[in-house]
Amino acid sequence: MSISSLIIFIFLIGNTVLLFILLIKQNKQANERLHLIALMQKERKRYNSEKNKELVKEQRTHMLLLALRIREAVDKQTEDIHARVIEDAPLAHGMSNEEMAGCFSTKQALAVENLFILFRHYVDAYWLTDQKQPKNLFRGTKEDPTSELSQLHNASRQLVKKIDQLLIDIQK
Repeated sequence: MSISSLIIFIFLIGNTVLLFILLIKQNKQANERLHLIALMQKERKRYNSEKNKELVKEQRTHMLLLALRIREAVDKQTEDIHARVIEDAPLAHGMSNEEMAGCFSTKQALAVENLFILFRHYVDAYWLTDQKQPKNLFRGTKEDPTSELSQLHNASRQLVKKIDQLLIDIQK
C-alpha cells in the first residue's frame, strides 16, 4: 500500500468515525427532543385535564345557580305574588347533552332535566294566559282553596318540595 493510499484510507476511516460520532450525537439530541416533546405533551394533557376539571366545576356551579334561582322564584310565590321574579327565572339550562354528560352522572342529569321540565310546566300552568302572555293578576283569595291565587300558592309549595329533592339529587 502506498503512502497516499494509506493517507486516503486513514482519511476515510477518520471521516467515517467522525460521521458515526455525529450520527450518535444527533440521535442523542433527537432522543432528548423526543423526550422533551413527550414531557410537554404530558404536561399539556395534565393542564387540559385540570382546565377541563375547572370548566366542569364552573358548569356544575352555573347549573346549580340556575336551579337555585328557580327555587327562589317559586318559593317567593308561596305567600305572595312576585311576577317579575318568575319572568326573570331561566326556563332552560342551555347545556348540550354532551356537556351534561361531561358534568353530571345520569341520575344528576335527569334531575336537572326534571327540574327545568317541572318549572316550565309550572310557568305554563299558572303564569301564562291562554294566549301565552304572562299573568300578574290572580283571582280569589289565599283563604279560598278553589281560587286561582290559593291554587298558585299551593302549587308553588309543592313545587318547592320537589325542587328541593331534585337539588339534593343534583348535588349527590
